[in-house]
Amino acid sequence: MSINIQEKSAREVIETCFPREVRMKIPGIINNAYMWSYRITQNTGLFNWERGKTLIPNIKNIAVEFFLVQEIKNGNLPLKWRVGYTSNKSASLIELYTDELLLHVNQVNSKNNIGRPAFCRDQYIKHFQSYIDFDEHGLSFDEIRDKPQYFQLNHGYQSQEPLFISLGIPGENEKWIGEIQLLEEFTLIDGKYPKSKPEDIKEFSLEEFQQFAEEVGKNEREGTNA
Repeated sequence: MSINIQEKSAREVIETCFPREVRMKIPGIINNAYMWSYRITQNTGLFNWERGKTLIPNIKNIAVEFFLVQEIKNGNLPLKWRVGYTSNKSASLIELYTDELLLHVNQVNSKNNIGRPAFCRDQYIKHFQSYIDFDEHGLSFDEIRDKPQYFQLNHGYQSQEPLFISLGIPGENEKWIGEIQLLEEFTLIDGKYPKSKPEDIKEFSLEEFQQFAEEVGKNEREGTNA
């Protein structure tokens, strides 16, 4: 039996895994992704009509992933990335990770919501507080997790700019165990809401976006054949 003890609060765990200098970068990255999505859909006839606009939420999801991955590749975020899958590999998602943490990015309709139930996310959600685990090896005291700490970075919603960006630890009741509202934190520290600058957005071309999609597609095919 092992007694797993969580020594830190949820807020402390978030702040340890995502220091302030990292948290302060995320609102600007996601804001740029939203603005890029808006410009692409406004200036592309394929999307700028009634049927085409139904694709905007998916474009925004991929754009946020794309901008985060580009910042990782440029050395601006201390994370790695890979392609993850649903249980039957019918769909894929981007996972950001280190040896200590795993982060999924979701578009949700409220800052109070975590990602909708799905095995690819739910398998990582566990009790955050202390719990007792029985096994044949007797009694031992271990830290609470034997896997990387799981986080979600959630944003939304159907707007030109993100109305909220939540970074936190999801719980088994489909609610946050603890979270930091990054737009509120950014505004409190910086004194203003993050705004997109043209020079921040134009450096990412539609061609690079296509290359990212192809890279993800290649990883998906390799994962399917594994």
